[in-house]
Amino acid sequence: MSPRSRYTYRDLTGLSKYSVNTPLRAQCEMKRLGVDPETPLAVQQWRNLIAVNYPARAAGVTRHISGVEALKICPEIKLVHVATWAAGSTSWSYSDSPDMANSKSCLDPYRGESKKILAVLREVCKMTEKASIDESFLDLSGDIYERLIKEYPQLREEDREWEEEYLPMPPRTKLEWHGSHLVEKDKLPDEEEEEEDVDWDDVVMSMAAQIVADARKKVFDRLGYTCSAGIASNKMMAKLGAGYKKPNQQTVVRPSAVQPFLATFKFTKIRNLGGKLGIQISEHFKTESLTELLDIRLPQFFSILPEDTATYVYHLIRGQDFSVVSPQTLLKSMLSAKSFQPPHLPNSIPDAQKWLQVFISDIYSRLQDEGVMEGKRRPKTMAISFTPKIGQSRSKIRQIPGAASMSRDLLVRTAEGLLRTVVEMERGAWPAIRMSLQVGGFEEREEGNMGIGGFLLRGDAARNAAVKRIAEEGGEVVQKKRKVGDGGGIGRFFTARREEEEDYQDPGEALEIAEGGDGGETTGAVGAAQALGEIEDDVGLEDFVYKCPDCQAKIPIEEGEEHRDWHFAKSLEIGERKIARPPSPPRVESSGDGKGSGKGKTTTGTKKKAGKKDSKVEKGQRKLMF
Repeated sequence: MSPRSRYTYRDLTGLSKYSVNTPLRAQCEMKRLGVDPETPLAVQQWRNLIAVNYPARAAGVTRHISGVEALKICPEIKLVHVATWAAGSTSWSYSDSPDMANSKSCLDPYRGESKKILAVLREVCKMTEKASIDESFLDLSGDIYERLIKEYPQLREEDREWEEEYLPMPPRTKLEWHGSHLVEKDKLPDEEEEEEDVDWDDVVMSMAAQIVADARKKVFDRLGYTCSAGIASNKMMAKLGAGYKKPNQQTVVRPSAVQPFLATFKFTKIRNLGGKLGIQISEHFKTESLTELLDIRLPQFFSILPEDTATYVYHLIRGQDFSVVSPQTLLKSMLSAKSFQPPHLPNSIPDAQKWLQVFISDIYSRLQDEGVMEGKRRPKTMAISFTPKIGQSRSKIRQIPGAASMSRDLLVRTAEGLLRTVVEMERGAWPAIRMSLQVGGFEEREEGNMGIGGFLLRGDAARNAAVKRIAEEGGEVVQKKRKVGDGGGIGRFFTARREEEEDYQDPGEALEIAEGGDGGETTGAVGAAQALGEIEDDVGLEDFVYKCPDCQAKIPIEEGEEHRDWHFAKSLEIGERKIARPPSPPRVESSGDGKGSGKGKTTTGTKKKAGKKDSKVEKGQRKLMF
């Protein structure tokens, strides 16, 4: 009987994950400045280094040291500061020595280049997940499966009897590793001349090595960036492999080499174990050695960790990572923040507004990258956090008006309204030591959909159409000079019957959008409408006003149909409440001598006819003619 593989047909569907790592920040600046690849270079953010190229590393320079220290270690090093936003500006720029007190670091150049690299990788493999600005995971399982079936016809599904049947062994051959390092031998496989006995996992890894090598070459040819890569059966091992041999190399970690490979690391170097979780484990078991942790049984992990976390760690230190590659990992929120140092602390709303401009510009550029301006996605909420020098942090969240098109001005108005609200929550707001702005609650929008604004008429077109419609329905149209902010206009529509409708919320209260260049605040429904561009702030213009026949409110004529719809909806709601409410039992009126006047008597002393409903129409209601 011919030898069989240790893998079954079922195993063919669960193949490998691959990590591609690019030291992007340093390479991005080298490309921008045209620096020779052999020149030591480091990227600086304020005083410290956040990225170091390989020539500088070879000279002994590391990240997180200061620029002054780097110059002492390597006098010929070129220091480049990241781009920055200046307070009050709407665009970023490069500066050799930006003022930390009046500037905020900007990562937009790196995000842009990262997006280009990701696009190239996704041409090679659609199942590509962006893990960070300079790291991606690729799942080549589908591509490799197709290659396997094509190159090895004996693996076709029609040739098998059941999924658990063991595969035939692959032919004895010399596998090509395309310049990859094999960790168990720590030398290039090109040095091997003899054929070797292999199983299907080796064949799979060899195919993956070729695909990843081609992807790295494509990135370099198009963009000029070199990449390091790790090739393994899961994300954790692939990430460790990507960092094993640098720069511009790739490492293959075959299943048979997992444990020898892991033994060379502290377990805190493993993905997701480098933070508080890793510290907790190392302090409890008094070791950072992964080999020593392998002797610890699962119940011992249960004693210090929740059951699901303990199980996760137990498998992780054995090289087992079951997390999947998620190609459509979308941002759930975007944050822009700034911490301030004395004596340069914002001490008033105008001071804070300068930083709001920066936060908005930062977030707005990222929204553009997310396709928000094309209508693909849209954030629903905005939150502001404000930390005074004395006292506790304050925060406020608010809905971003959904009817308005997304724009920088819309974000600014919403943010300024939030700022005023959070500042006025209590006294002692100034000076501030930290501010942040965040948008979140992203919702997906189907391609081709448009907001409600796309179905509405505005300006003269809306006014003329409304005049014609109201005239046909017999409504009253009056001409009046409109004054914004005096309690008339659309504000009356939002405040009509307020005392009768307890569950109605004024959109103006929810928006509280600041309007006007003098820092004044426009609140209420009029402010909301101004923020959405529905009312021109031109006082004294001759304009048409619609007088509602139900509540007598006078509102802009283009709002007339929406106002009538509101009355219609409220009449339906009230009607449904009446139907749902059980009938009240008739009250019995007592006679003057204290004896009851008999069953069936109402307060007026007459019997009410069964089944007959009160035909009286409440104020603001209409009868539905159907």
